[in-house]
Amino acid sequence: MKNTILLITALAITLLFSSCSKEKEAGIFFEKFRDMDNEDSLLFAANNISKKYPETKYGYACKAYIFIHNDELDSANEYITKALMKDKDFGYCYNLRGDIFKKKEDFRIAIEDYQHCLKLKYDTYSTNIDIGGCYAGLKNYDSAIIYLNAAITEDPFNGDGYYYRGLLKVNFKNYEEAVDDLDKSLNYNNNNWNAHNFKGIALGYLKRYTEALKCFNTAISLKPDEVNIYVNRAHLKAYMKDKDAREDYDIAIRMDGFNEYIYESRAEMYLMEKKYSDALKDLNKAFELGSKKPFTYYKRAIANAYLFKKKEAMDDINKAIELDPAYADAYIWRGALRYAFNEKSKACDDLREAVRLGSKEAEEELKKYCK
Repeated sequence: MKNTILLITALAITLLFSSCSKEKEAGIFFEKFRDMDNEDSLLFAANNISKKYPETKYGYACKAYIFIHNDELDSANEYITKALMKDKDFGYCYNLRGDIFKKKEDFRIAIEDYQHCLKLKYDTYSTNIDIGGCYAGLKNYDSAIIYLNAAITEDPFNGDGYYYRGLLKVNFKNYEEAVDDLDKSLNYNNNNWNAHNFKGIALGYLKRYTEALKCFNTAISLKPDEVNIYVNRAHLKAYMKDKDAREDYDIAIRMDGFNEYIYESRAEMYLMEKKYSDALKDLNKAFELGSKKPFTYYKRAIANAYLFKKKEAMDDINKAIELDPAYADAYIWRGALRYAFNEKSKACDDLREAVRLGSKEAEEELKKYCK
């Protein structure tokens, strides 16, 4: 009996040391995996670690990484839970789970997981960028900037922080500063096609058309299979009254005829050209493809109004405001429609709301029509 107990104890100790050895060995390979930046290499390494060390926290984490890459988010979460049961302070898994919730656009829960990474002092630079991205998704510009600034302060010689802050500033219409940040980003990585793309967008809004065109051309040379760059270049050319805009839209449609963004953008060109029926056709196509943007309802309201479809125009502008109650331009346009319907009091209310939202154009309209 005594010999049996000793044998079982020895076996348990052997298994324990074997398990610890495997965990340690897996950890060495996992650190190498974390240092990789090529997606194919990451997937290859994750697959090897998950197969060779399946019962370790690192094996579970790598399996979760593969599932996230394949958009199997629920399966990924299961393996993250397994890894955290082995080590509740495994920062990488909180980062992965944050990525899952960010993909689901559940930004507040994602922020909680990323904040846990910060508490554990895990990859704080990238985590600050991730939290900034989540706050941008929540349209909380001030909080997003705080975290992106924190990343840049931590490592001012890494271009990623400037890149993501530049994207944020484009989305929040701070175009001059966006160009400055994207330039800084490109100083560190001039091959970032999307930095050139977004710099082109910012320059376009600043009416620096020649510079913007150069940016889009560079982006296309770096990423010739990215349809949205052709759409952005076409949009710019339309404002420049360049007939080649149609050619870029045609290229984009051949590349991806089911991309709603193409039809939304081309509709804007038709509106500028006063081809309202063509604009309406493209906007209807965008809705068929699943568009639900306030902007698309707003543009269709304009097309309908010029085609004397007053009820349809009012329905669309109301929908745009319902989807985005802070859409100042939509209030201006609804005000114009109401004025045309002899609803001056309601029209002036809309203009006042647009002024409250910061529209300078509405201020001028209000002085003109609502004395």
